[in-house]
Amino acid sequence: MAVEADARDPSSNLPREDEAEDEGSFFEASLFVDTSYVLHSFSFNDIHVPLYCLAAATTDYDLTGQIVWPGATILAEYLTARPDVVAGKTVIEVGAGTGLAGLMCAHLGSRAVTLTDHNSEVLQVVQRNADHHTQLFAHSSGCEPQAAPSLECAELEWASQKHLEAILAAHPTGFDIVIGADICYQQCHVPPLFTCIKSLLSARQHAISAGSLPPSQPNTISDPRPSLEPVLNAAQESFASDGLQNQTSLPPSCFILAYVERHLSTTRVVWEAARARGLHLEVIEGTERMAPDGFHHARIYKATLASQC
Repeated sequence: MAVEADARDPSSNLPREDEAEDEGSFFEASLFVDTSYVLHSFSFNDIHVPLYCLAAATTDYDLTGQIVWPGATILAEYLTARPDVVAGKTVIEVGAGTGLAGLMCAHLGSRAVTLTDHNSEVLQVVQRNADHHTQLFAHSSGCEPQAAPSLECAELEWASQKHLEAILAAHPTGFDIVIGADICYQQCHVPPLFTCIKSLLSARQHAISAGSLPPSQPNTISDPRPSLEPVLNAAQESFASDGLQNQTSLPPSCFILAYVERHLSTTRVVWEAARARGLHLEVIEGTERMAPDGFHHARIYKATLASQC
């Protein structure tokens, strides 16, 4: 099934004048020291992903890494409809927050998932969620330890070469898929984000070119967890009208980004930052929709190294 992408660059039609953007209003400092987490269950068809997060996660819109962002649910829905994107793959989530999207990858059959964030408080809650899911997989009926997906957490400040080198030292062949959800809300962080993304994609491409691993490494371990086929078939049927069927596999390594457009100027920065770093950015056809708040537009982007195109 082919991932047909909308090659139109929306940044070309965006206004060039500066737009007022009160980025500071996105944050309430007290949330970062609130650790009164509760267990919420997020459901996508019949797949349930329990997460520890702040009670504020029940609101439509709140922006700290301790709650679930709108883009995270959008990305989880997309992955549920396209499990082939991550099944049998190694995945790293940047700006993971509570880890919803990355943990969904684990439920969809990813071999290994690395959840990253830069904030120490956020890393504590995402580690708690990773540990919780590791226990869930271990206690699944008939699940052998070697069949359960590997889950780990790591610190990653996008501008930190030290953090990036530590992750690639632990994963010298890189990752099949890089994912991110709702992580481009501050313009100053967009350029280092795409610098980091290029490094992650390049590591995988170098490993493939050097013959360190084949372009695709499917998981050959039989997964004893309950069959997801009925769930995934239902998800694919529900997304058929959105153009997510009849798509082929993705490139050897790519970045999948769930993006909620809150400011047109930020959208322009996203496109320009990707282009300046030799990345080919496109909108995956059929993924444009309204965000859960009913006000902002959202879409799924795919970024690859320009040399792969």
